[in-house]
Amino acid sequence: MTNFLKRLLFFVAILVFLSFNLAAQHIAHLGVGNGLSGIQTFSTVQDKNGFIWISTRFGIDRYDGENIKNYPLNVHYSRGIVRMTHILLDKDSALWVFTDRGTIYKYDEDNDEFRCTKDLATYLRVVHFDTSNNIWLGARSAFGQLLNGSFVSIRSPLLKGEEIRDILDLDNQHLLIVTNRNIYKYNKEKSVLSSF
Repeated sequence: MTNFLKRLLFFVAILVFLSFNLAAQHIAHLGVGNGLSGIQTFSTVQDKNGFIWISTRFGIDRYDGENIKNYPLNVHYSRGIVRMTHILLDKDSALWVFTDRGTIYKYDEDNDEFRCTKDLATYLRVVHFDTSNNIWLGARSAFGQLLNGSFVSIRSPLLKGEEIRDILDLDNQHLLIVTNRNIYKYNKEKSVLSSF
């Protein structure tokens, strides 16, 4: 066999291989017509079983690659309607949901439902699980920790007039508190907030 034929066969084999791989890739559009509970989505996560969880204004949807299962949440409160829901995983891969109205849910896998674990009755912007799986919450110009079912708020003059946007791990002892204006470092052992 000549060099030319060997190269041609090699090239054809690569093309065939790539066409099979590309054909296996399937991207689907998901919407209300497919079963999503709302037209606006806020966050998505993939759990340890491969399910895709999608948060919408009206609840949580689970997508298994073919079907969508809805998990409605109570979105009507005396203090207003829920505008946002967010879903996230803790360090043990448990599913959690929080609403901007301060309600926190945890997924009960045995009963296939989300159970309300805490209703803080306050605006909630972010929930974060630190390296030790402690729950940290960000609400307008305060942040804090959920301890024994209660929100222990950490207020500081540094945060006056600022809004909490995110909470991140810097290392095992420190959190980064991201606001609309600055980034701060919080020492968890000493309970001290300082400029970063």
